[in-house]
Amino acid sequence: MDFAPRLAYLNVPSLTPLDRQLLVERQLISVSSPTRDGPRGVAVAPQENVSIMINEEDHLRLQVMRSGFSLDEAWQDIDRLDDLLESTINYAFREEFGYLTACPTNVGTGMRASVMLHLPALVLTKQSRKSSAPCKKINLAVRGLYGEGSAPRAISTRSRTR
Repeated sequence: MDFAPRLAYLNVPSLTPLDRQLLVERQLISVSSPTRDGPRGVAVAPQENVSIMINEEDHLRLQVMRSGFSLDEAWQDIDRLDDLLESTINYAFREEFGYLTACPTNVGTGMRASVMLHLPALVLTKQSRKSSAPCKKINLAVRGLYGEGSAPRAISTRSRTR
């Protein structure tokens, strides 16, 4: 899969607030807050299943989304995208620490796999917090639809691999 010609670049600060909110709602960029401006730019595939955030929390954040049980395909897509970028960009890497990032908590492989589950009954019955406790016991971070700090209208489980 050759991503480069098919990704459209958007200069996020030049977008209207409504356009930025649209990108957030489509999970293509992270939530902007008063303390965090979000990415400076984003490259997006026409199908909106691939995005590369530029100068967000890290210098680059690659994201591939798939529906259903397509974790292997998502891994193959992001691995190919990473290889393509690494063929032209020198990543900061030290054998002792792994990949160096702007955010110290992301040092290592810099990889995170996320699974988004839509569980409306848990939210309607106000059981989402109670249901997240077992996930924490097995090192899964339970977050709302828009990631860390967002309200649990849906539950997103994220597991970090190092």
